Amino acid sequence: MQSSQAQKSNSLSNFKNSKVPLKLNQRSKFKITKISTFVPIVVVSIALFASVATGIVGYLNGQQGLEKATVGELNTLASSRSKILSLKIETLKNDLSSMALSSATKTVISELNDSLIYDQKGIPKILEYFQTPSSAIERVELDGAGEKSMYAYKHESIHKFFSSTWTASGYGEIYIVNSVGQIIYSVSKSEDFLKNIKDEEFAKTELASLFKNIKDVPEGKQISSKFESYKFAGNVPTVFVGQPLWVKSFTNELEFLGMIAIRLDVDFLDNIVSNTDGLGRTGQLFLTNDKGLVLTDMPKASTSTSLKSIVQYAAIPEANEKQSNINGIGVNADGVEMMITVHPFNFFNNKWFVIAERSMDESLSAVTKMRNGMLIGSSLVLIISGILALLVSRAITNPLSRLTKTMQSLADGKLEEKTNNNYWITELQVMSKSLLVFKENSIMRIKGENEKTELDKIGQEKAHYISNLIDNFQDSSTTSISKVQQASDKLEDVSRKLNESATEMQNQSQIVTVNVENTSNNVVSAASSTEEMVSSISEIAEQASLSTDIAEEARTKTNETVVVINTLSSSAKHIEQVVKLIEEIAEQTNLLALNATIEAARAGDAGKGFAVVANEVKSLANQTAKATDEIAERVAAIQSDSLKATEAIVDVETIIGKLSDSSLGVASAVEEQSAVINEIASNVTNASALSTKSAESMNVVGTSISDTQLVSNDVYGLANDLKTQITGLENEISTFLKGVKSA
Repeated sequence: MQSSQAQKSNSLSNFKNSKVPLKLNQRSKFKITKISTFVPIVVVSIALFASVATGIVGYLNGQQGLEKATVGELNTLASSRSKILSLKIETLKNDLSSMALSSATKTVISELNDSLIYDQKGIPKILEYFQTPSSAIERVELDGAGEKSMYAYKHESIHKFFSSTWTASGYGEIYIVNSVGQIIYSVSKSEDFLKNIKDEEFAKTELASLFKNIKDVPEGKQISSKFESYKFAGNVPTVFVGQPLWVKSFTNELEFLGMIAIRLDVDFLDNIVSNTDGLGRTGQLFLTNDKGLVLTDMPKASTSTSLKSIVQYAAIPEANEKQSNINGIGVNADGVEMMITVHPFNFFNNKWFVIAERSMDESLSAVTKMRNGMLIGSSLVLIISGILALLVSRAITNPLSRLTKTMQSLADGKLEEKTNNNYWITELQVMSKSLLVFKENSIMRIKGENEKTELDKIGQEKAHYISNLIDNFQDSSTTSISKVQQASDKLEDVSRKLNESATEMQNQSQIVTVNVENTSNNVVSAASSTEEMVSSISEIAEQASLSTDIAEEARTKTNETVVVINTLSSSAKHIEQVVKLIEEIAEQTNLLALNATIEAARAGDAGKGFAVVANEVKSLANQTAKATDEIAERVAAIQSDSLKATEAIVDVETIIGKLSDSSLGVASAVEEQSAVINEIASNVTNASALSTKSAESMNVVGTSISDTQLVSNDVYGLANDLKTQITGLENEISTFLKGVKSA
């Protein structure tokens, strides 16, 4: 036993000292890298690429969507301001027409004018009475009831109607100018009251320019001045709108009586346009002319901008040329990039533009936040991916390193090194078992070498005898061995051919494998495209549902509008008939009072009492005329209701526009679905092409297999021949062994 252990120890020592050098394939062009380094780098790179690609696509889509939403919001606000401004202008036109076309108003104006002509000395007293209060509100409350003058008496009969219009509308001032240019009436009795606009101090004012041009305007028509500062209103930017007063003379010709003018201050426009609700921190609305001169005060400006600031937006001349709404991007006076929309608005003969704007930074702030969130999320994904990749690589490389260390120890001849089979990876378990077999085989080989050494000693004693037998055996077996050599050569040639066929079959199999992998990738892409197509179809369904709801809402609005218009139309017709009847009664009453006055004058003292009654009747007739005028105002109000009905129809058109937008959304979804289907078709085509290649490769493989079968048949025949030769050799060897045994 001790001798056996000693021999084993000596054998292990000999194995350690007899190392066989290993030759490695040095043809690889790639630098050898550890798996523990390579795996984390690949995983983090894939995560980085996916995060960057997702972030870029999401950012661009979000930016485009926000830009469209901002443009739509700006357009909506600018359009609403334009409509409100149009309504205000229509109300102004109606107010002017009601005041200028009323016969009662023309009569009072004539009487006001006559009272000033016949009482020139009383003008300072009139000014003192009406301009003593410092505030405009207090001056408006003075109707002339406390002043004993013909002007104050006539002023009282007209001031109530004009002042109520001024208070309700927010106008800067309402003027009555006689035929020679004197301002014989104004609601608030400001600095220009009772002055003549033909004087030098009015020479460069827009009110004087309006009066000069209005003499050429026919009855019922209106014109406006330019938007300029007016020094009698504290140099506030204003615009004047006027309508001429024409009366028939005794010769039945039209005679110029003067004009009624309304002054609109910048505050009037600011209250309509400059509301910033819904525009955010940097958004604002304002008016400009066709040169870019700002007409209103910008809400975000620290100082007044009316007639002081100019915006150089390219969209303004474009909107002026096309007379349509233009969207764009411009840089304001502070160098800030703004998203803008420009809506043309014609104020009589003035070309104005409603501009809504908001800074690009604020408009795209949500995209910026989304980008920052994506950066943070991508960073977290990269960190987590790196940690997971590191953990996975360590879980693989640590046991692999232990196995490699064991293999190196065995290569160094350290057969006493313990082999661990407890690995969680199946491949490593197989490698560990194979290594154990290698270790046991090495031990057995060493043991066999030791036994051979002992047998060599015994064999040397029989060497001489065996040598003789070998000589005899050599002679007899030479022929058989020669034949075996020939058969072996043939078998080697056949084996070589068989090897070549196998190699070709292996290459073709690799091609098939690659094609199958590509086909699988295309199928995955087709599945993804199918999911996108399903999503697009869902979006189409939602858009169709929304279109149905909007259409129903449009139908309801239209019905309500029809009812309102019919009601207003009926009311206007009835009131018109009543007004005509009352006017006829008032005219007849005036004629009767006039005749009674004439008869009373002829009767002398006996007719004084009758004259008093006639005056009372005349007073009642005048009151009736005033009532008729008030009824006319109500008719004007009904006309205003008709305008509101028109606005209701506009609302219907807006709703129908929404329905159109929804239809566009449906079309867009369908277009997207078409693109997805095209992509699926393309992937299917690729898959088909790869399948064709696979089929061709399999044909080649089939041919190679056929060749292999033929070669195998040859090998089979040669193997039989070799078997026969070996049988003969076996007999010779048997005889030889018998001779050896007998020795």
